[in-house]
Amino acid sequence: MLAKERELIAQDPELDRAYREIVENDNQAFLREKSAAQVTEMEQRFFGPFSIFKIGERRRKKAKLEEFRRFVDGMTPVRADKNDFDEFKSPERVGAASSYGAQDILVRAERYVYGSFAEIGHFMSRGKNQRELDRADIEPRAQIVMNDVANVQARKKADHL
Repeated sequence: MLAKERELIAQDPELDRAYREIVENDNQAFLREKSAAQVTEMEQRFFGPFSIFKIGERRRKKAKLEEFRRFVDGMTPVRADKNDFDEFKSPERVGAASSYGAQDILVRAERYVYGSFAEIGHFMSRGKNQRELDRADIEPRAQIVMNDVANVQARKKADHL
């Protein structure tokens, strides 16, 4: 499976470069640039082209987006480990993982901290102790990923990566 997925990645030059930079080289600057571009693209899709005739619709969309931002800002992370440490740690640093599959090998998941949010549960999140993430502390060295790679694999069409 890994060889097949890596072969599919290599067929798309943009995806291949992103995989090499983000996963293999751990290039945080590249990841932040890619994330910023994705946010800009999603914002453009959400709002669509500006038209004076659609001011009311645009205001409704802005209000909806603001409500979503408030929801996300209010989320609290839930630890996936046994809470034996003062900070969130990756399986690599803890020396144990409660779930590890073929997709995790592809993305080197052992390097990442696993958690979920109080409002959006996940199988990996088992503890009840909730903590606030210090965004100023993690910003230069971390990226929050809102989906498990195994979920992406399970939801993709058979002929698409």
